[in-house]
Amino acid sequence: MKTVVACPLEGPTLESIKHWLKARHVDEGPIDFVHIVNRIVYAEDLMVAREYPTPEQFSAMRESFSEFIRKEVFTCLPQEVRGVSQVHVLLALDEGEEMVHYLKQSNAQLLVVGTRGIKGFKGLFTSSFATKMMKEAPCNLLVLRP
Repeated sequence: MKTVVACPLEGPTLESIKHWLKARHVDEGPIDFVHIVNRIVYAEDLMVAREYPTPEQFSAMRESFSEFIRKEVFTCLPQEVRGVSQVHVLLALDEGEEMVHYLKQSNAQLLVVGTRGIKGFKGLFTSSFATKMMKEAPCNLLVLRP
């Protein structure tokens, strides 16, 4: 089964994912860990477009994020799965769109995401990646709560 984990780099969501990984069975196969970096394009003087991160910055981010995920998350995987699991760091204007594209391209059968559990008034004004994936993911979805 092709499993993709939308892997954040901090907070209770990352801890929920680690907990789930420890309870997962080895025979469920390898996992792709995907982290998406937001691409920001803005106009400067004379309408010259600038982009963040630059290709050089993104390359450095990709290396450090990959290393972080391998160090923090791969330790929760059994040795047999560690060797065949992968880390992908993507750059996108829209995280949701990019994840849906990745899921289709990789023929994923399960997407695992975490939530921060924001409720009430504050939760009304925060965009929720998990909510977007519930509506648009082309595969099964497992939402982990903190």
